[in-house]
Parts: sequence; structure tokens; C-alpha cells
Amino acid sequence: MAEALLATGTFAEAEAVIDEQIHITKVNQGLYTNDLIPALLQQLELAAAQSDWESMFDRLKHLNWLFQRTDFTGIDTRIAQIKTTRDWLRLLLIRGPNSLEPQYLLELQALEEEALVLAQQGGATAEQITPLIYDEALAELYICLLYTSDAADE
Repeated sequence: MAEALLATGTFAEAEAVIDEQIHITKVNQGLYTNDLIPALLQQLELAAAQSDWESMFDRLKHLNWLFQRTDFTGIDTRIAQIKTTRDWLRLLLIRGPNSLEPQYLLELQALEEEALVLAQQGGATAEQITPLIYDEALAELYICLLYTSDAADE
């Protein structure tokens, strides 16, 4: 139902439905259940549709916090969750307020590092690790570029 409301642009109603879904899931299944993830992803879509970047960042941190506390079937699942979070952070970097870029970039770099460490600990092959090294290097490059541009502005 929330998806239909989001598609039609009735954001207030969509928010109420999503909040109710989350509340019911928490009451019936607990605070740390994978069943919360789809509703939290819908909250991210809602925040993005409304250009509510601060709320989106808060919800993204909550989603990542939940990812870290829920059971997952393996390293591949956790890395996929990290990539989902990373993609939302990249949207924030493009569309969100410039004043929060350092927070977004530090969060992005931490996620990329976590993905790399998980892959290395899980015995991933060089072919699997190489893109993760690249993604972490990009995150660090973005941080350097931000600090370089800040220094040039002064």
C-alpha cells in the first residue's frame, strides 16, 4: 500500500502507513528483525522524494545500525547491505546539503572499509576484493578532494 501511495505522491499518507508497518513489526517481531528493512527502505524513498535530506541521513544511519544487528546469512549478504547503504549515501552526496558532506563521506568511507574487511576475513578471492578496494579508494579520494577544496576556498 505504501508503494502505491509513494507512486501517486501522497506522501503524508505513505508516511503514516510506513510508520504503522514499522510499529506493528517491532511489536510483533522485535526491534532487530530483518522484516523492518523493507519499511525502512520505503522511508528512505519517501525522504528522498520529499528532499528531506537530514531525515534521510538519520534513517540511513538507522538502517545501517539495523543491518549490523540483524542476523544475516553470510558475508555476501552483509556486503550487499553495505552497497545498498552506500548507494543511498551517494544520493545524499549529490542532492543533500553541502554542509553535511563531511559526515556523508566519513560514513561512506567507513562502510567501504567494513565491506573490504569482511571480504578479506571471509576468504574472498582477489577478483571479489579488487572492486571493494577500488570503492574504498574512491571514498578516500572524495574525502581528500573535499578537504583540498575547503583549503583552496580559505
